[in-house]
Amino acid sequence: MYKKDKQCALFFAQVGHDLRQPLQALMIYLDLFDTNSFSPKQKVLWQKIVKSAGSLKMMLTNVLDFSKVEFGGVKACKHHVNIGVLLSDLGQEYTTVAEVKNLDFEYFVCNCSVQTDNILLERILRNLLSNAFKFAKNKVSIVCHEYTDKIIISVTDDGIGIHKDDMPHIFEEFYQGKNLQVSNNDGAGLGLAIVKKIADILNIKIKVSSTVNEGSVFTITLQKK
Repeated sequence: MYKKDKQCALFFAQVGHDLRQPLQALMIYLDLFDTNSFSPKQKVLWQKIVKSAGSLKMMLTNVLDFSKVEFGGVKACKHHVNIGVLLSDLGQEYTTVAEVKNLDFEYFVCNCSVQTDNILLERILRNLLSNAFKFAKNKVSIVCHEYTDKIIISVTDDGIGIHKDDMPHIFEEFYQGKNLQVSNNDGAGLGLAIVKKIADILNIKIKVSSTVNEGSVFTITLQKK
């Protein structure tokens, strides 16, 4: 890593540390409110504050994750990873998210393992699931299929879809497609850029298929050897 890159990485690390603490405190304080005593108007305002705080937390996390990857601060530590266990844990967690958002959510796991970095692979899947839940109208699913030489995991939503002109650019940092600009998207355009960079580190292939107003399918392929 060049000296300038090290300085940038240290800067983001320090900024992240300084911002995470007050943001975490804010989230804790919001949880302490007794919303049962709120008037309907106060509840609406409180929900907007919570949503804004959550969006800020997500954007901060993405910016810091992107800076780590961009400046060489992320290294893969590959080991034996049970894909079934990972997807089952994520499936149970996002089932709760689906209930809150009133969405149908299905997850199908496979009893298989690969040599990869568990933390980085989970980061990819979390970003893809977060995007799917953000844009879905009614349904999200994550499915695993095992083959002789590979494992394919697909994340599907029935959301706004991606315009064909945007497809070549969706993994670029800070890129906002046509459909995203007119939706309630409150991201910084870094989620998919992080996914692509981590996938490159892990040598994972990503494919996307999408139809406007019908939804998208993000597929990642992990080689067994």
